[in-house]
Amino acid sequence: MKKPALLLAASLLAIGGSPAWAQTQTMSLRDAIYFYDHPIKTGEAKRLVGRNCDVFEIVLDVESGFTDLAMTEGNVSFDYSDRIHADAAMFAYTLYSQQRIKSFALVGRESGATRQVGSATFFGYCFSTKEDGQVALYDESDHSCLLSDGTVVQNCQID
Repeated sequence: MKKPALLLAASLLAIGGSPAWAQTQTMSLRDAIYFYDHPIKTGEAKRLVGRNCDVFEIVLDVESGFTDLAMTEGNVSFDYSDRIHADAAMFAYTLYSQQRIKSFALVGRESGATRQVGSATFFGYCFSTKEDGQVALYDESDHSCLLSDGTVVQNCQID
């Protein structure tokens, strides 16, 4: 004789359903943002931030000059090893740790006065099993966030 739990599971599967313990949420594109011909400046970082993204991806095309790429997952920060110049092909990088906050910063690392060192087109994609996955561009100079719908949030908290 079959046990009741197994009988229920077998019945649900037979009619095309599945028990709650067997259901998984689907990872979907939850949010995306893009910028064309965005200036890259020394001493002024703009940080592409993903919140509640299982997978956070940047697709980057440096159109002039160069950029240095810094990445953060939770409290851990690291730099992409090479400077990315305009003669490089389109570039993509993915962060996929369990951390709730992930980010990419496009910066020009040079000493001296603030100046533009390049420009880039970039896209940020948030893939998540959570419905509230979100992407924003965080401006470190005034602590504002530009959301994908065009809303600007002043004194934005990215954690």
